[in-house]
Amino acid sequence: MRHDGSTHHLSRTNRWTTTAGIYRVHLTITGGYMNSNWRRTFLAVLTTLCLLAATACASTVPKGYPGKQKVTVQDRILSRQGDAWDDPAIGEGWTTSPAFLVTSPEQTKAAQALHKASQRLSHVTDSGVELQSGSTSDLYTPDYISPVFITDKGPFIYTDTDGELTRAMGVKMVEIIVEELVAANITAELSAPPRSWKPSLDKEFSPSASSAAAQT
Repeated sequence: MRHDGSTHHLSRTNRWTTTAGIYRVHLTITGGYMNSNWRRTFLAVLTTLCLLAATACASTVPKGYPGKQKVTVQDRILSRQGDAWDDPAIGEGWTTSPAFLVTSPEQTKAAQALHKASQRLSHVTDSGVELQSGSTSDLYTPDYISPVFITDKGPFIYTDTDGELTRAMGVKMVEIIVEELVAANITAELSAPPRSWKPSLDKEFSPSASSAAAQT
């Protein structure tokens, strides 16, 4: 089966086409004649079946993450952080090791979501693939992902990608963070930290302390 589900869609289409064919054969064998009322009834039933099939197929199409409208991403979040380059071997990118800032009225949940995302970012390759935890690969992945820091502007992380970020890696990083923020069901904005901003890294987020506080 193809990952885009096209084989599954084709099988459903063939099933309904075959069903229509069976009806036609059955009607030919049992007399070959239908009055206009029966013909209209048959066509109405067949139309209904086709609509049901189309609805079933459409329901398999991803609709996006629930609550995605609550999470926004700053325009040009990656290109703001470095100069663009284009390498024929690995494609486009920027001269930066990206950092990410989350602004949210629910700071603890935002920090928890960013923490979960940070655990995944270290497995993102420069080709934009998220490797399974514990797997090995010759592909480049970030050298370092910082802990989450609670700053005056919100939860914040920085990375070390040797000062070079491929577009594929950067886009995948953003997707992962957005996914975790959406899963937290909070309103949040993901942005690049202002270039002139010097965040205080004194307050590191503790996921264990946060979980304990939520249970009390």
